[in-house]
Amino acid sequence: NGCIGDPKGFYLPYLLFVAVLFGNLASNTAVRFLIALGVSGCLITKGTDLSAGRQVGFAACLAGVLLQRANYAGRLFPNMPEMNMGVVLLIVLAIGAVFGLLNGLIIAFLNVPPFIATLGTQTIIYGISLVFTDAQPIGGFQESYNNLINGCIGDPKGFYLPYLLF
Repeated sequence: NGCIGDPKGFYLPYLLFVAVLFGNLASNTAVRFLIALGVSGCLITKGTDLSAGRQVGFAACLAGVLLQRANYAGRLFPNMPEMNMGVVLLIVLAIGAVFGLLNGLIIAFLNVPPFIATLGTQTIIYGISLVFTDAQPIGGFQESYNNLINGCIGDPKGFYLPYLLF
């Protein structure tokens, strides 16, 4: 009859349904949660950062291009060697830090309100993303990167990454 525990307890299909819902919730909110953590520091200090989402989008585009397989026919930069995921992470973090520094310098030294400064840099970052990717979809990722962006650490049946955030 599908009962687990006592007869008026939970049914197995219900438990599986709840587990799938939690998995979907965790995977759909994990990235937004990280962006919200980054922006919360600005909000606490009476500022705002409208460019955070565009920075994450550009970081994803950059990482995607740098982590394409060498034998992928649609590679954006065909002569570029295949790169290590750790090196790409450092490159992406450094470029994100440069954008953050740019926002900070505009706000601190040019006395531009944070809302206006980050609105402008958001538009600039979006334009850079479009030019960098030639407004084309990015594909042909290395298998290790595919596993990571699909939420697994290690092999595809490994630990589900978004659960680390909750």
